[in-house]
Amino acid sequence: MVPGDLKNKTAKGLLWGGFGSVMLQFMSLVFGIFLARLLNAEDYGIVGLLAIFSQLAATFCESGFTKALVNRPGLRHKDFNAVFWFSLSVGVACYIVLFFCAPFISRFYNEPRLTALSRYAFLHILFSCLTVAPSAYMFKTLIVKQRTLSMWICLVVSNVVGIVLAFRGFAHWGIVTQNLIYSFLNMVLCYVYSKWRPTLSFSLKPLREMFSYSVKLLGTAILTIINNNLFTIFLAKFFSIRTVGNYNQANKWSTMGFSLITTPLWNVTQPVLAAIDMEAERERYYAAFRKLVRFTAFVGFPIMFGLAFIAREFIVILLTGKWLESAEMLSILAVGYAFYVMTRVFSDVLAERGRSDLYFWVSAISGGLQILCLFLLHPFGIRVMLISGMGVQVLGFFLWYFFVRKEVGYKLWHLVGDVFSYAGIASVAIGVAYLLLKWTGITNMYLSVVLKVLIVAVLYIGGLYLTKSVMLRESYQYLMRILCSMWGKSRRGE
Repeated sequence: MVPGDLKNKTAKGLLWGGFGSVMLQFMSLVFGIFLARLLNAEDYGIVGLLAIFSQLAATFCESGFTKALVNRPGLRHKDFNAVFWFSLSVGVACYIVLFFCAPFISRFYNEPRLTALSRYAFLHILFSCLTVAPSAYMFKTLIVKQRTLSMWICLVVSNVVGIVLAFRGFAHWGIVTQNLIYSFLNMVLCYVYSKWRPTLSFSLKPLREMFSYSVKLLGTAILTIINNNLFTIFLAKFFSIRTVGNYNQANKWSTMGFSLITTPLWNVTQPVLAAIDMEAERERYYAAFRKLVRFTAFVGFPIMFGLAFIAREFIVILLTGKWLESAEMLSILAVGYAFYVMTRVFSDVLAERGRSDLYFWVSAISGGLQILCLFLLHPFGIRVMLISGMGVQVLGFFLWYFFVRKEVGYKLWHLVGDVFSYAGIASVAIGVAYLLLKWTGITNMYLSVVLKVLIVAVLYIGGLYLTKSVMLRESYQYLMRILCSMWGKSRRGE
């Protein structure tokens, strides 16, 4: 891929991925508000207990082959076909195993309703396993626009059904049905937009060739899922389903902010860097890597730190006071996710470089620390548990950096300029806004959240302008070019 084509595809990928991510998060916000007002913490809590099993099964179906396919040279049907039949076989096997394990899951959580609910919820595994190959095809070929459109359709249709079912009193059954409809539509649209189709004749050779790489990614993904669900397991065992529901609500909104940043980047980071030969074009590779890091920090820290700053108003105004318990959880989680946003860029780079071994070991270290903290600190309450989790996220960021520095040569002073300058400016902007609002004594929640957003936005952009931020200037110039292009097309009637 020539530099001009790569730059064009990257820009289009980020544009569609960014626009699509913003629209998806906006629609998720609207539908999420409706559902949270109709349902309660216990409804979300009981469904949340099944998340780890569903996610693990979906991960086994994918088995790291998406990134393995991206790193393989060329675009060969036999590679995708082998992955398709493997994923289908694993998906069917996982569903059968989980179907018969449902009573044991119910006993583990001491919740009889889980037996029937889990057997119904796990049907989504059958849809997910059929999606792996066409989704990987779209990912490798940077089909971002169509992928974005399919996610819009899935989100709207599934959430409308979810709201109708919630009105009809289906409670947690409605949430599970909503998830199933999303998975089914996603599967169908992946085949429609990718235009890739499986064939009956296939060879296991491509799987064997990708195995050594993908198996480490699989191990890492399993560790990540376990890490992400540890809080749910501990809260269910030592607290209550209602507490699990409040945590899942907080985690949902912090994850939404995280996804707003990482989804467009995930769509282009690995394919773009994989298209550059680092050994032959080391300076170009390093420049592209640093630009991705800077852009992630540029948007990531103000969004996630800002979400933590307005967590209480966000929860009470949009979801009502019945979810107030989740507000403090959201505030802590959002700060941790700000650093997790950055680790996603680092981890994608290691994956693109074929260092899935490092990918695995960093996740293993982070997961071990997480488990240790939860075992030692759960008697001290949820707040201490969450703060320890946030600390592990920050430590994990430095672990990822250590290995990226060795692999790419990422200098420490570049890290400070590319990452911590944005984190520092965002923190100062929020600190000043907090002091100003405290000094004025404003208590009206609606006025408070508006002022918080406006003051932080003005101070953050102003701080970047005063420090002559290159990313601010480039983002502004690119946005102007896009708007001018759109305006010119509309004038010409195109």
